[in-house]
Formats: sequence, structure tokens, C-alpha cells
Amino acid sequence: AHLIYPKLSYHPLRDLKPVIATVSQPHVLVVPAQSDDAPKNLSEFIALLKSKPGRFQYASVGNASASHLTMELFKAEAGFFMLHIPYQGGPAAVLATMQHQVHALFTAYVNVQAPVQQGRLRLLAQAQDQPSPALRATPRFADLGYPRMNAPLFNAVAAPAATADALIEQVNTQINVVLAEQGVREALAKSGMDPIGGSSQAMAKLLSQEEARWAPIVKRLGIEMG
Repeated sequence: AHLIYPKLSYHPLRDLKPVIATVSQPHVLVVPAQSDDAPKNLSEFIALLKSKPGRFQYASVGNASASHLTMELFKAEAGFFMLHIPYQGGPAAVLATMQHQVHALFTAYVNVQAPVQQGRLRLLAQAQDQPSPALRATPRFADLGYPRMNAPLFNAVAAPAATADALIEQVNTQINVVLAEQGVREALAKSGMDPIGGSSQAMAKLLSQEEARWAPIVKRLGIEMG
């Protein structure tokens, strides 16, 4: 957040202490499926973009969102150009993609599960190192030659920086117990989420990796809000 909102009254990595990463959602790239030239896989998608530079647009769920930044990362990794069209939230971005107003979208799988199952959108790849059990047939970007395309969508718990380490570890343990319960895992799966869990140190490492991944993208795009 501090990369995009430099005027925040706090610094998330300095003023908060990691407790635990709780759940993740599969982060996927989708394209319209119902057209004659709809790409069937990632290599066809990239080839199409490079064959007609400047003709294609992508949707995002908003400026500076994970949806926006992940496509910008992919553009840099694969060497193609698409114009960014930001929408106000997931439903509008998904609808625009289904209606062929734009040609691609990165979003959480739960946002596109129904149109994918209906054959209106096509999954090309999932953008996380840990593949989702719900998407066993969908390749990871890393499987397709793009190992830097790791952009997990996750939720986490943090506490004020002054919180005692013993209390952090107590809460961490209790949440891990909850995440291990079969009923909880089944409920999460129905909601399109996968449990993460683990130590507070693992969450701190994840946050550091996220900052290192996105800082260059934010700086290159000149994004500054608030």
C-alpha cells in the first residue's frame, strides 16, 4: 500500500507486525472464448498480440489493483503491448471481457468461475507458484516459461508493531488450528479460496517478496494515489 499511497499515515511493513497469511484465491488470466480468433492457450495469445501491436486492450478491476499490476508485469516479461482499460470493480471488468469490449483480464478465479464453466471465458494460466487444487487442468505461468509471473492474491492478519511476540505466536497457532479443520477447508473451497497458514515469519517473508516484486512496476508506471 505504501508504494501506491505514499501519504499514508503509517508504513505497513514498519508499523504492523505479521501474524499469519490466512487464505489465497487463484489468480487467473482469462480471455473471451466465443470468437473465431479467440486464443486457445497462452502461446497463441502472445502471438496474436505481437502480430497486431496496438490493437488490443485489457481490463482491470481498477487502477493500481493486482489485476492492473499483474498484466503490466506480464507485458514486461513477454514483451507485448496492450492498452489498459480500468473498470470500477470486478463485475464490470468481467462483463466487459465477456462482451469483447476488451481482450483479456487478470482476476480472482471466483469472479469468472461461472462464465468459464459456461464457455464464455477461457482460462489461459494461473499466476501463482502454488497451483490451486480447483484448477488442476490450468497451467501455471511458470509451467509455460514465465517463472516471474507469481502474483498470489492472499489475505492476512497483522497486529500493531508493539504487540508482544508471545501474543503474535499465540494468535498464529490458534488460526492455524482453525485453518486445519476439515469443515473450514471445505467451506473455503466452496468460496473459491485455499488455506495458507504457516508461521508469522513465513508471512513476513511473503510481504518482503511482494514489495520487491511490485516496487519496480509501480515506479515504472509512475503510480501515486491519495
